Amino acid sequence: MRCWALVLALLLAACGGAQQAPPASSGPVKLKVAYSSISYAQIAMPVAKETGIFDKNGLDVDFVFGPNGIPAMLSGEVQFSVGSTEEIILADLGGADLVTIATMVPYLQHKLMVRPEIKTVSDLKGKPVGITKRGTITETVVRMSAKRGGLDPDKDFQMIELGTADKQIAALAAGSVFAGSFSPPNTDVAESQGAHVLFDYPKERIEYPVAQVVAQRPWLARNQATALALLRSIAQATALTRTQPDTVAAIYAKWAKTGDDAAKIAVNLARDQVPVRMLPTSNGIQAVIETVAQTNPNASATDPSRYFDDSLIKKLDAEGFYAGLPQ
Repeated sequence: MRCWALVLALLLAACGGAQQAPPASSGPVKLKVAYSSISYAQIAMPVAKETGIFDKNGLDVDFVFGPNGIPAMLSGEVQFSVGSTEEIILADLGGADLVTIATMVPYLQHKLMVRPEIKTVSDLKGKPVGITKRGTITETVVRMSAKRGGLDPDKDFQMIELGTADKQIAALAAGSVFAGSFSPPNTDVAESQGAHVLFDYPKERIEYPVAQVVAQRPWLARNQATALALLRSIAQATALTRTQPDTVAAIYAKWAKTGDDAAKIAVNLARDQVPVRMLPTSNGIQAVIETVAQTNPNASATDPSRYFDDSLIKKLDAEGFYAGLPQ
């Protein structure tokens, strides 16, 4: 069971309770947004900043990178976080009042990648397996894969937290771990260094949200206009993957520090997998609840509607906002 209750208590004590809304001003609203990695799934963030989309929507946005977006939001360091649904549910069960307002990738995109000598899941028994962090999609995919192979992920795998995908890839290539779960284009990087695919989950089109835009409910209630501006910005930035792919690829290459080929792959993936209208769904959240319940039984009794609010996207939809963007 995760220690979110303790984490939440310490963070709220440190910041004196729920975070406050940014002070009102006549200029752009200053925001900090946390997100875990520069990937095709979250490509809208750097694109919105580099192209001036945030500015046009009245936002001055800075980013905080890394796997600790939820704690950063609970401490008041950031107002929004882009992260996994597992983290949201675990934090909420620990006492946080979090809500998803947009689903950036509605289907499972990770693949289980293994070293050349690994041919079946059974070959991983007793061996170290790399994940970015407990409670993230990388752990979920490892657990799914263990069960498919008839193994117990808690008893048969040694899960090693490595922090980021690039560290996972390096450890896999070095033989420090024997498997890890990756989303494109990191799958291609891992493959170029000798790994191969054991389970190709994207081909199965499993409804499972893997990148969510999250806020605290009390903050959101006081700052709906700001949240709407953020949603407009990421939708407009995502639409550029359809209309200006070369511009988006150049931005991705700059931020992710990749070559042109990897950037083009990322843009194509974003165009195909990231919707412009990022509506959260009950079915998607329920799938994650069932996964979390395997390690935290308290999750099984919760209603999916507790974890998402689709009213903001529906409001923009009713205004005709999404109809004016390429899908």
